[in-house]
Amino acid sequence: MENTPSKDLSVNQGGSCNYALRTFVYVDENEDKLMSPTEGAEGLEIVFMEASYDRLGSRYTKEGQAVFCLFPSLYGRSLRVESPYLHLAQDVQIPRNLDQDVEVWFRLDRPTLPLYLP
Repeated sequence: MENTPSKDLSVNQGGSCNYALRTFVYVDENEDKLMSPTEGAEGLEIVFMEASYDRLGSRYTKEGQAVFCLFPSLYGRSLRVESPYLHLAQDVQIPRNLDQDVEVWFRLDRPTLPLYLP
């Protein structure tokens, strides 16, 4: 039996992971450019891909955060984090000598609502 690594890199709630790629998505309602406790986007799909667009896994945001486990085979590589629903993406370089979690932030402006309804 051949021993090949799994491509499902999403973290289990009870699993262990030395380092993670943490993706934050929030609507900056108070325009302070910081994520407040109530500003996190809930239930958005975040896709985790290799630079070649090979899909490695996906998670849905909870309280504005989606967490993916970074296994040693991903250290030193460029990865892509995407929110398909929002049509937003960022490329991130994972350090070769990883010693802390890596973060990706998607800050969304609050929506403009009409002053008067017709």
